[in-house]
Amino acid sequence: MRVCLRIVAIGVFLLINSKAWSGTVTMPSSLTADTSDFVLLSDSGTAPSISGFDGTLLVTAVASAGNVKITTTSNTLRASGYCGYSSDADSEASDCSGNSLTEIGFRGTQANINTALATLSFKGDGAEGSPTITLAVTPAGTNYYSGTGHYYEVVSATKTWSQAKTLAAASTYEGLTGYLVTITSAGENAFIKAKVSTNSWIGASDDNDETTGTTVEGHWQWVTGPEAGKTFFL
Repeated sequence: MRVCLRIVAIGVFLLINSKAWSGTVTMPSSLTADTSDFVLLSDSGTAPSISGFDGTLLVTAVASAGNVKITTTSNTLRASGYCGYSSDADSEASDCSGNSLTEIGFRGTQANINTALATLSFKGDGAEGSPTITLAVTPAGTNYYSGTGHYYEVVSATKTWSQAKTLAAASTYEGLTGYLVTITSAGENAFIKAKVSTNSWIGASDDNDETTGTTVEGHWQWVTGPEAGKTFFL
């Protein structure tokens, strides 16, 4: 598979396997797909909320079709890659109240996030009969991609590739071992590009052919994670 990606020489990027973080996410079982106006998810009888989480969190809401927004943004914080923000900032995520967003993301405490989620609204676009909204919660500083079920985190910006690979393999999250990011689809590549505002290492190399054990210049393979040994560019 050939995917569009950029291989650069600064930074460390850590991919962590999927696992539900401790805590509970409550969402309506179905959506009202009104195409003329936004409808509060809480109008379904189940208010979106989270429980059992500590610290500063990142919550993201992604619609499979249509648009989402929150109308109460006070005490929320901006999150890099969401609602048009290019970096985290300790200022209100007011742009997450826009009318043309397919995903939103913001940071805050559990209490502040729940206040905002009470105003989470959805507007259908008529293209999908049974749309869904994926709500994910991670510690601030990580990103969740529903396309892979993985968590992504920028770890450091001062390591060589070999040091980054070792550091990633020594990192754990909820009992799972991390590894330098592998990119297996255009969608995953686009997600990483949108959410990470720094140049980063990925888990690929052309130093060694995993099949023959010889060096093949320009023969790029993934060397970390489940994709290790798979060629992605010749």
